[in-house]
Amino acid sequence: MYQLEVQGGTLSVSSGADMEVLAEDSNELRLRADGGLPVVLRFEISGTELLVGLGERFGQLEQTGRRWEAAITDLLHGHPEDTYCYVPFLLSSAGYGVLLETSARALWDLKATDPRAWSVSVAASPFQLRVFRGQPKAIIAAATKVIGRPPLAPPWAYGVWKTTLSGTEAILSEARAIMQADIPVTACWTYDYYDEATNTGCGLSGSYPSGSYPNLSNLSNRLHDLGYRVLGYVQPAVFVGSQPFDEASREGYLVRRANGEPNLFPYNNPKLRPDIPWFSEPGAAYIDMTNPAARSWFQNMLQGALDMGFDGWMQDMGEHLGDRAQLADGSLGAAARNRYAELYHQAAHEVWSHRKDVTVFARSGALGSIAKVNAMWPGDQHADWTSDRGLPSVIPAGPSIGLAGVTAWGPDIGGLIDGRDGGAGVRDEELWIRWCQYGALTPIMRDHLGFKYAGGAIDMWSGDRTVAIFRTYARLHLALFPYLWRLAREASDSGIPILRALLIEYPDHPEAWSINDQYLLGADLLVAPVTIKGAVSRRVWFPPGVWISWWDDTRWEGTGWREVPAPLEQIPLFRREGGRVELSENPDRTLGM
Repeated sequence: MYQLEVQGGTLSVSSGADMEVLAEDSNELRLRADGGLPVVLRFEISGTELLVGLGERFGQLEQTGRRWEAAITDLLHGHPEDTYCYVPFLLSSAGYGVLLETSARALWDLKATDPRAWSVSVAASPFQLRVFRGQPKAIIAAATKVIGRPPLAPPWAYGVWKTTLSGTEAILSEARAIMQADIPVTACWTYDYYDEATNTGCGLSGSYPSGSYPNLSNLSNRLHDLGYRVLGYVQPAVFVGSQPFDEASREGYLVRRANGEPNLFPYNNPKLRPDIPWFSEPGAAYIDMTNPAARSWFQNMLQGALDMGFDGWMQDMGEHLGDRAQLADGSLGAAARNRYAELYHQAAHEVWSHRKDVTVFARSGALGSIAKVNAMWPGDQHADWTSDRGLPSVIPAGPSIGLAGVTAWGPDIGGLIDGRDGGAGVRDEELWIRWCQYGALTPIMRDHLGFKYAGGAIDMWSGDRTVAIFRTYARLHLALFPYLWRLAREASDSGIPILRALLIEYPDHPEAWSINDQYLLGADLLVAPVTIKGAVSRRVWFPPGVWISWWDDTRWEGTGWREVPAPLEQIPLFRREGGRVELSENPDRTLGM
C-alpha cells in the first residue's frame, strides 16, 4: 500500500499486484503495476470526493456511483453510459488525478460497490500509472503531456461547417445559395458519395435525394473557387462486393475470424443494398491495422483522398472490433478493441500530418489516439429531448473529453437519427433551434442532416426562421473566432481545453463538479444551453464574480443559482466582468483561405 497526502486528505493506493515506485515528487507519484491478471487497484481517500473523467461521457459529467467496463462502443448499439472515446484518466475533487498508461479494457467501479473507495481492474500487465496532485488545471496540464495533446487544427477549423449532399450539381447550387443568403459558411462537408478507388464516402444520403459525383476532384476545385474548404468521409472498413474488399480479402489485409474468413459486421453497404439505411446485415470488414502491408494499403487509399483536393474528412468508426475477431499480430478483438482505434488514427495521421491546413475529426478514440487527430465530435445522438440519447445527453460530452485535452470539438447540430418519439423530434423546429444555438457555442459549428426517415426533418433551409437562426448564430460563432483561436493556441501549449467543465476554473465549488448542462468557453464565457422543450427560462449557476448577459447587458451576481430568461431566439450566454473576449466585427467567412 502507498499513501500520499492530497488536498482532500490521505489517499491510499493498494493492489494485489506488485507495485514498484518509479518516481515521486510533490506533484506526482509514478508506479509500475505487474502481476497476475487482472490487476486490481484500489484508491481510498480519508475525506469526501467527486469523480470526473474517463474520456467522453454522456448524460452525466460526475461519475461517482457508476460501474463501467471501459471498451469503446458505437453508442447507437451500446448503453448510454458507454463511450466512443475512452481515456483512462480520472480526476478527483480531493485534489488528485490518476492516469493509467494502458489502453487495455478495464472495469471501473467508482464507489458503486464500496462507498469508501473506488477501484479499477485492468486486463493487462505490466503498465505504469501516475497519481498527480494539485488543482485541476495543473493536473490536466501534467496528464495531457503524457496522454499527448492534439495537433493544432488550422484556423478555418474553428469556422462554420455546413453539410451538403445529393451530388455535385446540388452541392454547388447550395453553396451558391448559402452565399446569396449571406450565411457565413467556411466549409462544405459531404459524405453521401462512394469513391471505390479511395474507399471513401459512405454512399448514403438518408432521407435526402441521392445524386452523382462524376469527378470529386472537380467538385473540390469548384468549391475552393467559391471560397469553401471541402470535407469528405473516411472509415477503416471495406464494403463487401467492392474492389477494395476483394483485394483486401485476397491479400490477407482484413481482420478475420478463427476460420480465416473476413470478420464481417453489420454495416450499410452502398455496393450491395444502397437502399438499406442502417446496419442491418453483414456488409463490411475492418482493415487489419496490425498488418504492416494492410496499413500501407489503407494509407495509399487515404492519400488518394488528399490528392482529390479534400481539406480533411470525418474519420468515422473504429469501435466495431468483435471480441472473437483475430488480428495479424495474434491479438483477439476482446483485448484489442481500444487499441484498434489508436492504430487506425495513427495510420491516418501519418498520411495527413504533414499538411498543416488539414482537419480530421474523429469520434472513436483511446489513450494513444488523442494526439493523432486534430478535431473530434461526440458521435451519434437521437433527434429528441431525451436525457440519455438526445440533446441533453451530449452537453456533458464536451466538458468531459476536454479534461483529456481535446480542443477542437463540436456536436452534430440536429442529431443524427430519428428518436424514440415517433419522429416528432426530427420535425421539431424548437429542438433544432436549441441544438443550433448550442453548436454555435462550441469550438466547431457543424450541422448534420443525418438519417432521419420519419419524414419532415428540420434543417437550415426549412423556413425563414431556421435560415435566420442559423445565420445569426453562424455570425456569432465567426465573431468569436479571435477568442477561440487564441484559446486554441494556448491549449496546444497547456492542454487546457477551449470548452471547459466549470470545475477547471472553480474547483472549490461542488456545483462545478456536478452540473451537466453548463460549461465555459475559455475562462470568460459561460454557456447554459436550453434542453427542455417549451422552456423560456432556466436556472443557471453563476460562479464567483459578475456575469453580464450577452444579449442585454443584464448583470448577474455570483455565486449561486438564478432563474434567467431564455426566449427561443436566445441561448443563455454570459461574459465575465473583467474578462477578455476578443471579437471580429466583420469576420471573413473563409478565415484566411
